[in-house]
Amino acid sequence: MSGKERSLSPSYRLKRPSELNGMNGKSSAGTDGAPSEETLSDRADTSSNDGSNVSSVKGRKGPPNSPSVPRLDVSSANLKRWIQENNLEMLEGVVFEGYGSRLKEKAQYFTDDRSVDSSLYIEEMVPKMMNKIRVIHAAVSCGDLLGLQDSLDEKNDYVT
Repeated sequence: MSGKERSLSPSYRLKRPSELNGMNGKSSAGTDGAPSEETLSDRADTSSNDGSNVSSVKGRKGPPNSPSVPRLDVSSANLKRWIQENNLEMLEGVVFEGYGSRLKEKAQYFTDDRSVDSSLYIEEMVPKMMNKIRVIHAAVSCGDLLGLQDSLDEKNDYVT
């Protein structure tokens, strides 16, 4: 086996979407070997009753990967307000939406005495978050499942 080819045990095997929701007449087998009738919507319905399968960023509804999920309005006015309010949850949402560089730029202009905590947080954590996103993206792009698993298993020091 070459350095780029990696094998995972069956318990870590990623399933195709068609295997998860039983499309094409195939359904994944349960632990007892019997076909499982569980679908993605069943998983979302039973994952928790507290809505934890829904993104915790305010203003979002539905599963995080849904095409109908409303995006954050990352305007200068909103960035200024979130920085001055020390709203770390929304600021992290900005980074997850792909606007980390813009957030770092705006933080320099909008920082005042009330938002020192936000400024320090942005200086320290946003680059770490952006780097982790880059590493995960690279692992997915290269098909490096072990690298992806390692990145996902790392402890997060940020809010969400």
